[in-house]
Amino acid sequence: MLDWIVKNYFGFSHLLPESENQVSLHYLLPGPFQSSFWLYPLFILLGLGLIWFVYRMNASQLPTHKKIILFILRTCSFLLLLVFLIRLSLKIDQVDKPGLVILIDQSKSMSFRDDYGSKHYSKSIKDEKKSHYPSRIEMVQSVLSNQSSGFLDKLTGRYHVYPYQFSEKPAPLLSADSKELHSPEEISHSFLQIKPEGENTFIASSVRSVLGEFRGRPPAALVVFSDGVSSSGYSEQLSEVAEESFGQYVPIFSIGVGSDNALRDISIAQLDVEEIAYINNPVRFSALVRSSGYKKKKVSVLLKSNNSSEIIAEKEILLTKENPVTTVDLFYESDKTGTQGFVVSLKGVEDELVQQNNQLTRTVEFKEEDLNVLLIEGYPRWEFRALKDLLEREQSITLKTLLQDADIEYSHADKTALNHLPVKLTELLKFDVIIVGDVDVSAFSASDIQNLTDYVVKGHGGLLMIAGDKYTPAVWAKTPFVSVLPFQNNSQENVIPDLSEEIKIGLTDAGGNQFKLFQFAEENQKNHEIWNGFPSIHWLYQSKNLKPGVIPFVQTAPGEGQKPQPVITFHRVGNGKVLFHFTDELWRWRFRTGDYYSGKYWGKAIRFLSRSRIRGTSHLAELLVDKKSVNQGESVGILLRYFDGSVIDIGENDINLQVYSSDGKMEEVILHQNDLKRTEFRANWTARETGTYHVMVESPSSKNDMPVTDIIVKNIDQELLNRTLNRDDLIKASEISKGKYFHITDVATLPEDLPPGSPVVLDSPTMIPLWNRWELLLFFSILLSVEWIMRKQSKLD
Repeated sequence: MLDWIVKNYFGFSHLLPESENQVSLHYLLPGPFQSSFWLYPLFILLGLGLIWFVYRMNASQLPTHKKIILFILRTCSFLLLLVFLIRLSLKIDQVDKPGLVILIDQSKSMSFRDDYGSKHYSKSIKDEKKSHYPSRIEMVQSVLSNQSSGFLDKLTGRYHVYPYQFSEKPAPLLSADSKELHSPEEISHSFLQIKPEGENTFIASSVRSVLGEFRGRPPAALVVFSDGVSSSGYSEQLSEVAEESFGQYVPIFSIGVGSDNALRDISIAQLDVEEIAYINNPVRFSALVRSSGYKKKKVSVLLKSNNSSEIIAEKEILLTKENPVTTVDLFYESDKTGTQGFVVSLKGVEDELVQQNNQLTRTVEFKEEDLNVLLIEGYPRWEFRALKDLLEREQSITLKTLLQDADIEYSHADKTALNHLPVKLTELLKFDVIIVGDVDVSAFSASDIQNLTDYVVKGHGGLLMIAGDKYTPAVWAKTPFVSVLPFQNNSQENVIPDLSEEIKIGLTDAGGNQFKLFQFAEENQKNHEIWNGFPSIHWLYQSKNLKPGVIPFVQTAPGEGQKPQPVITFHRVGNGKVLFHFTDELWRWRFRTGDYYSGKYWGKAIRFLSRSRIRGTSHLAELLVDKKSVNQGESVGILLRYFDGSVIDIGENDINLQVYSSDGKMEEVILHQNDLKRTEFRANWTARETGTYHVMVESPSSKNDMPVTDIIVKNIDQELLNRTLNRDDLIKASEISKGKYFHITDVATLPEDLPPGSPVVLDSPTMIPLWNRWELLLFFSILLSVEWIMRKQSKLD
């Protein structure tokens, strides 16, 4: 109404181009009322009351209708007089539309393609031309650039739209000082240029930065399109800045993009394998497979060579919602030396949404080296004779034996025999594996036992112990060597003495599936048939209480009312490996088959135990890292330990370590000497770039037998770790700031729910005085004249 009056009556149409001016009434209270505004309404009420009182007293003889007419006339005159007093005017403000900020998440997580599952959603968001759902950023672009829906036109019709993209910080999509670019077409085109490539998502910081830009002219609202996933924890969630937004009267309208259900994804999360192995010996590739978003899914895990598409090994697994993580072991034996690359991948995952994590690669160096084995026995029992005969014929093994009760001439007659125990640690280090039978430990000194313990615990080589009915392990358990045994020294052990009793043995799940020491056939069923055909044993050393972490590989068949007893166990002690035989009757496996099965087992067992020896150690020293596989930017602890302090200068404080990257670049790290253990040197190294690093010691000029090791540096993308829509935080942010939450599939009603905002005044207002208009003076005169005439006719004073 006021617009029409200004345009058509007062002739100010040139000041009112469409949607750029705002017309309002303006007044100025008289001086006494300016400081106490409430007095002016009270003054008006008192005036009206006085008018009514006067007419009621002076015109009591008049009819009611005449009294009312006179009251109205006097009231209008009074009110018109008040208009003159307050100098009523029309104020024309030149204004602009309020602003509306749209922030769009362009981090990597916005590239995910969610599977919403619902048929309703499928029809509304699935690309008709493609078989897959659109990505999160594609859904946002579809909403904001869809001309047929008119979504963006509704926004630009009411607001000046300021589009931003953000990941680590916000960036405007259009030039702030160019009005031409703010047309719906240009804004729509800017949305289509967004690429989800941001490395991190800092939602709170980005919103805080935008609020700072608009301080003093706050927008009507902030519209945030995001999955709500922050790569920096709670401090960067949207709800953390909601209070600040509310304090500036800017509500947040959060638009959730994605699904809060787990994304359908199956990945190889981890792959472990020995980096150095022997030829003709099984190498285990242990893959950790993780799934999400599936109720039940069968997939196959494949092992291939880098240079061939031929499948080396394959195993099918079942992943369920209840058991989404499983470990798969694949094995490979090489008959050639050298370095080989391998790929472990998944088959049957074509329907998942993320396929970049379906394979991992590893490199294994295969060696053909003679193994040095020391066999210590107390007396020539059957197991000793069979094992000695077998290992002597093995060309890749150099065997030395020590028989406690042998005659002096025995050491001269047998080329493998030693006449004394290698008591020094440096002498023990010559052997990759030590086999201890039923040996009388009382013949050894305390230092001998300590050296043998250090040999195992520090990973200088592997240990295999064979129980006997005289000394092992009963006597050994009473010495410090108990720390190496698979049971405590206070556990109750006893020997089954009845040699006529047959004891049936079999594989455990760990022995049959996780390790290949006992794999004599490719198929598990055939392998169990072979095991069922082995002769029973007649003697077993029983142990009731195994230490935590001890894994039974072979055990007795469960009898009526009896628990299975361990026959062969495996455990780790410090950096070393220990196999323990609770029986000395594996020689029975030779019945009718010779060394075919027993030879396979002993060869695999010795090589299995010797692997710790070839990883980062030498006869001179060992090089250890606390992590073989680390994330980029993570620190790695490195320890160099010399076995014999005589080979170095004990007063030497530093040793140089060289770290070579895969492209040949060398970085030098200083190892500092331990003040308490002068043979140990330590340092920390930080992985700056991804790749495989070769770590070696810059050996003294007179020594060239120095250890080496490798470190794999991986890049863990934080943006890809959290993948589900953080709906709760987006809702929380909208509630705190007095905005509203929408899902991207229900965002069509957003324009109607946005607040109108406050127009922005651009220039000084134009004033049109009404109080001095002749029309009002004429009207005031007419009112007074009509009242005077009616009073005269009614004979009132």
